[in-house]
Amino acid sequence: MRFRFFRPLHGWREFIHEIIIVVIGVLLALAGAQMIEDWRWNWQVGSTRQAIANELEEAANQAALRISVEDCNRDRIGELAARLKASNGRWIADPMPLATGAQPTPHWDNRSMGRVYSVPLVGWSQDAWDTAKSSGVLDHMSRKEAASYSEVYGEIAAIRDYQNQELLLESSLSFLSADQQLDGQSRNDALGKLGQLDALNATNAGLSSLMIDQMKSLHLQVDRPRNSTLLKETIAHQRRYRGNCVKDVQVQF
Repeated sequence: MRFRFFRPLHGWREFIHEIIIVVIGVLLALAGAQMIEDWRWNWQVGSTRQAIANELEEAANQAALRISVEDCNRDRIGELAARLKASNGRWIADPMPLATGAQPTPHWDNRSMGRVYSVPLVGWSQDAWDTAKSSGVLDHMSRKEAASYSEVYGEIAAIRDYQNQELLLESSLSFLSADQQLDGQSRNDALGKLGQLDALNATNAGLSSLMIDQMKSLHLQVDRPRNSTLLKETIAHQRRYRGNCVKDVQVQF
């Protein structure tokens, strides 16, 4: 029996040459696809990094706002606590005092039961961070950078949770905005809630300060002059609403 081996039409040399060309073509195609994939992720990381920077810029200003009204809140808690302790059963309405000439905030201040304490209400958004976690972008950042973002957003989540607690406590004290007979149980209950508000006010101001310090290490790309102007306007608005107890706070990125 005779065996016939495959023999290329134009010789082995040309056949091997064609194989090499095909292999090189496949390798180039794979390398090109990888380059495109790398470029896509680099672009997405850059886009996400800027979205997070914009979100944290806003959060830093909200944190600065929180610090700026810390003394106002503490002083107000002290006033209400002193009056409650001195009360002998008769309570005279003590609504939230506003700065001279200040106008109540529509919807927020216009209530059937008046306010006696004012929590600075801010959104504390983390949409950009949630998108980064769900899209897989964090896998293409350094562990140190991702961990730094995670730490800051952890502070934001804590402040948002504490703020929600403050809002509930604030509402539960609305009864102090009306004249009434105040029994010992009601007085002690109100004092307990004021104590909780005092702790939350200090905690949120402390967390806000910590968060701002943490942001410095992130080297966020933000419009610093614009941010400074917006923060000054925000604090000035609070001072027109609350009075001179509002202190100036700066954010250095």
